[in-house]
Amino acid sequence: MTTIKAHTLSDFCRRYGVGRTKAYEEINAGRLKARKNGRSTIITEDDGQAWLDSLPTWSSVGVDLEVTLPPTTKPLSEADRRGPLSRPPVAAPEEKRQSTWGIWPDQLSKVKK
Repeated sequence: MTTIKAHTLSDFCRRYGVGRTKAYEEINAGRLKARKNGRSTIITEDDGQAWLDSLPTWSSVGVDLEVTLPPTTKPLSEADRRGPLSRPPVAAPEEKRQSTWGIWPDQLSKVKK
């Protein structure tokens, strides 16, 4: 079995779970090393792994996972408790459509035969 030593940009994005825009941002910032082969952007396996290892770990980011929400000041109405699907639909305004002869449908009855 052969091992892949380099990836195209789309393969790198698929493998490492990043989008093309983010990959190009990392390349332009100098955090991800890339090479060009004609029009193709190539990222070696070692450079991709080095970039991945340079990312901060979850515990080093210092994210506070406990979130305290302020109490609601206004009690919810019965409709809000049931959700948006329980509310009656709002009627859309009727559109006036013109026929192919250039007159309104309600004027057809007034036309002499």
